[in-house]
Amino acid sequence: MNLRAVLPVLLAGALVVALVVLLYVVQNRRFNAADARRRSLAAARGWTYVENTESALFRFEGVSSGRRWRCEAFRPRVGDPSRQGAPHQTVFRVALRGDGIVVLPPTGDGVARAVVLALLRETRGEPAARVAENGERRSLAGPLGAKLEARVTDASRWRASEQPLTSALATIDESVALPMVIWAEDELTVVVGRVVDDDRALATFIDASLALVTDLSARAATAGHDGGA
Repeated sequence: MNLRAVLPVLLAGALVVALVVLLYVVQNRRFNAADARRRSLAAARGWTYVENTESALFRFEGVSSGRRWRCEAFRPRVGDPSRQGAPHQTVFRVALRGDGIVVLPPTGDGVARAVVLALLRETRGEPAARVAENGERRSLAGPLGAKLEARVTDASRWRASEQPLTSALATIDESVALPMVIWAEDELTVVVGRVVDDDRALATFIDASLALVTDLSARAATAGHDGGA
């Protein structure tokens, strides 16, 4: 064997291996640091934190005003066919009696709307698609009006909910990312289209969502409706 001939190949291979190992170490340190920050955030707020669940990258859970909620982050996973092509999302969910409101980016009435309805049906289920498809279009007040629109099948619920919804969505849009809301079949869902891995942004997203739930529950109780899950 001609050592001079194979030496460059061996050196190149060793360099590739070293780079892969270095990349793994750096990524692992970043992941561990982010995981530690999220655990600290959960401990400080009295929440439960679960890392790398079966379906999500991570999950926060808690109870607020007697309601159990969860916030999960998702992204496609290498080697997991069930998550191939899945969107990057961070999702807050809570059981909240009500129906008939979806807030999402303006879709128009053509092909874009059909695509959005199909995505809603795939990712959030038929109830969300039903409201988005059949709801009357309503504009949001303030700067959000250029970014989001509401589709409403329950006009009285929208009138009671518009102000707290707009306030919460403005907070999330300013500090985290442009959000969407689905309130259908007794579940309220707040969604942003990326993995929120910064602890401050996560805190803002969850706090704003919890404040929204508290406000909506109080308004429902004042109106004499059953706001329980």
